[in-house]
Amino acid sequence: MEYLNIELDEYRRISKSGRIFNIILGFGTIFLSALVIYRRIIGGQTFWEYFVFVLFIVLGVNILLYTFGIFYRISRRYVIVDDQGIEYKLYYFYPSGKISWAGIKKVDIRTLRIFIVTSGGSSYRMKLGEMFYRDIKNLKRTLAAICTEKSIEWSDSTVESELADKN
Repeated sequence: MEYLNIELDEYRRISKSGRIFNIILGFGTIFLSALVIYRRIIGGQTFWEYFVFVLFIVLGVNILLYTFGIFYRISRRYVIVDDQGIEYKLYYFYPSGKISWAGIKKVDIRTLRIFIVTSGGSSYRMKLGEMFYRDIKNLKRTLAAICTEKSIEWSDSTVESELADKN
């Protein structure tokens, strides 16, 4: 059986040199903006004359939080396909979903969505717009292979429909 674990958190895809660049850029932006704000406060200028530099500090903090993945660690996004079933969380504020293979009646694979109908009659929709194209292709290929192996009815109505030959 083919297993798949897709991590959708973008900060994990940053290279080491990219992280170093972001850290230098973030701290540099914060330091230089704080220096300019300090000098303007000492010079007696009003808040609106250095407001842009306050925004630069916020930007520097945001770059650092993105680089260290603070936002993503709060709400991890993923897709896991294993022998138990499909577990996924595609959006930050939506709850995760888990569907066991025993309860799946039909899987309909489309270009940017996967519809799963359970034997109880309920249906689930996975919107794949947040995923990279190669991850979408791997997910579709894995689902098609497992559905064929477990004798689950599945259809492929994607634009490229490269999986239709295997059905």
